[in-house]
Amino acid sequence: MALILLQLQRPKLMSKPRIYLDYNATAPVRPAAKAAVLAALDHVGNASSIHQEGRKARGLMEAAREQVAKLINAQSKEITFTSGGTESNNLVLASDLGALGKKQPLAATLLSATEHPSLIKAQELSPRPVELINVDENGILDLTHLEQLLQTWQQKSELPVLVSVMLVNNETGVIQPMQKIATLVHQYGGFIHADAIQALGKVEINFESMNVDMLSLSSHKIGGPQGAGVLVIRLGMLVDSYVKGGGQELGLRAGTENIPAISGFGAAAQECANEFKYNSKYNEMRDSLELKINQISPDAVIFAQNVDRVSTTSCFAIAGLTAERALMSLDLAGIAISSGSACSSGKVSQSHVLKAMGIDDELALCALRLSFGWNTKPQDLDIFIEEYTKIYQRMMVREQRQAS
Repeated sequence: MALILLQLQRPKLMSKPRIYLDYNATAPVRPAAKAAVLAALDHVGNASSIHQEGRKARGLMEAAREQVAKLINAQSKEITFTSGGTESNNLVLASDLGALGKKQPLAATLLSATEHPSLIKAQELSPRPVELINVDENGILDLTHLEQLLQTWQQKSELPVLVSVMLVNNETGVIQPMQKIATLVHQYGGFIHADAIQALGKVEINFESMNVDMLSLSSHKIGGPQGAGVLVIRLGMLVDSYVKGGGQELGLRAGTENIPAISGFGAAAQECANEFKYNSKYNEMRDSLELKINQISPDAVIFAQNVDRVSTTSCFAIAGLTAERALMSLDLAGIAISSGSACSSGKVSQSHVLKAMGIDDELALCALRLSFGWNTKPQDLDIFIEEYTKIYQRMMVREQRQAS
């Protein structure tokens, strides 16, 4: 009889809509972006061709370039399209740099200890030494340590250094004081790159006044399609080409451009430009979420709670409730979120971000990251709280049974 009842209930379980709260991994594609992709797919033409079809393809790409540039207050000629954020970051790390018509090798690359794996794990691409910059217990860059490293390399070499810092951390949502960092780097004659992939659409970016030399962006983090990214290069900066071949993107990135993905990126960027007005609503949603998490257990911890963060990301843990257990239970309940730890081969290992912040190993293995955005409703977060509470309560019951 129980089996019959389960079979009768299964269609209901299967039809229950899932709740997606993993926007920092990839955001749902916006309808406008999907429409732009489909429209571009209906068109045939290579943007490098001089015939009418080629010119139309180039027109679609240049329109998207303008849309992305407008979102970050950059000039369209500063926008170089790539296949995604990882390629943009790799391009910076592998390149010699220069300005005022003179390109030269660099003395060293300095990365924040909480950088994305596309920089941390790509150190072998760098033809120069790589050092990590410390962060404090909230994940904010240690400016004193940065200056010490800059002084050391200035004494060692006459060549400049490259400093790369993530504007918004992908795990905690922490916002770095990029203006202060850039000013300090330039005081020592260095170059500064900002990975703004998790910042795009969440904080207002003004590239003109931001004082950084290069900026990485990605389409799929803002509801555009996967497969399109940007490296913003300030006018006057010289960067090596990474992908060799034709002369696309002013010779910086060879290969036939992915016009459908680029068009979708432009459409998503245009929508993002009108959504900063929702930040206060997102702040309220996140603050309410974190208040309820703290009410679940006295052992709940919200990481970096007291510093500036984007309003759509929360990283938290309940001591003893491992991320691996919580993720599986939430997935079965129809809720998709991520671990604050790096996942590979089905195993959860400690996050290098939380480790750099000095978080205890056992607590770090309990960390979850919830991220939301343009299509999230407040009730989605309420349902998450209900399910997360149930998971915690089941854990407490098991522990009480084991203790008795």
